[in-house]
Amino acid sequence: MEMDVDEEEQESPNEESKDQNASKDADPTAIAKESTETETKEEEGTGDADAVETAAVGPMSSKDFEQARIELVQLIRTAQNESALSLDFVSLLLSCLRPAAGTTSMSPHLKQHVAVGSLGADALWIQPQEEDPIVGAGWKVQSLGEASKQLKNAASRLRGEVVKEKKYWDAVMKTVVNDGEVMFKIRRGDARGLGLKYGFGDSGSEYRDKGLAMVRRKPDGELSFRFDRTKQRKAVRVVLYDITSGEKVPIGTSTPASLLVEDRVENEIKNARMILFEEELFFEMVQEARLLSSYKITVSDNVISVNLFDELLEIEYADLSHTHPAEGLPQLKADLICNALHILLSYSHKRRLEKRRAVPAPLTKT
Repeated sequence: MEMDVDEEEQESPNEESKDQNASKDADPTAIAKESTETETKEEEGTGDADAVETAAVGPMSSKDFEQARIELVQLIRTAQNESALSLDFVSLLLSCLRPAAGTTSMSPHLKQHVAVGSLGADALWIQPQEEDPIVGAGWKVQSLGEASKQLKNAASRLRGEVVKEKKYWDAVMKTVVNDGEVMFKIRRGDARGLGLKYGFGDSGSEYRDKGLAMVRRKPDGELSFRFDRTKQRKAVRVVLYDITSGEKVPIGTSTPASLLVEDRVENEIKNARMILFEEELFFEMVQEARLLSSYKITVSDNVISVNLFDELLEIEYADLSHTHPAEGLPQLKADLICNALHILLSYSHKRRLEKRRAVPAPLTKT
């Protein structure tokens, strides 16, 4: 019943608008009068704006003006028809609750064809969906199971980290207490950790390489000593030649130094210290040899040559991986010379340390 009333309601204003349009189309005088009134209102309402727009756009032809006027009239009529339909719909809906207020704004056509209060509206109430307690309990049990599993994994991981940390710090304590190494905090860029001093700065050395390295923990908790791996592993070697016949005939060579097996941190530190000492020793000898060129001492290709008239003494800075003792050659004399050079460097460190610790002389005499 309500659907039929609505269709009649929509048809009634359309029929009225069609009747009005038909009457106006049949009466040219009414159309002319209406257009004249519309033009008068537009001229009164737009005045200066039309003048500015005409001046900016240019003159408009009478045909274009008439076309624009017809489109405007059609749009106004359509808007009036839609607003009348909306007003009748709201009035009919209101008449169900307040008949007096609803009939006041109804159109005569709607009052004639539709009964007052025939259209109503009610609010729909949707019953909320009931939650299944079993499903909620299942979700809770699953969440608790996942949480307990994660906590168990975290506890296992922390237990493993504690074991690794204990192993690492035990190795650090052993290195510091038992071996007497010097350790300190170090920071290189974003890397932070413990540093180990394996150089000879505290013994009086003034070499450019201070012998500092970082100590870190390996993934398994072992102590890792990380010094400069790019440093060449070389050592000082002494070779004696007989030159009485005019040719170089080897008559002795020193025992080559050997590195320890780096299966422990202690051996790695000892190897690094030995390589640094050999490097400083050869550096100091090269510096002194350049000042003793008048004594037939020359330096060429990491070899210091000392002419002893009947013998030639060569001090090499040889790679440890390619150094092998010469078979059948005596080694005692060359070993003594090589050991003496090492002792002299240690003595130089001692003198520098004593000079550094000496009390400075007074500035004025009393």
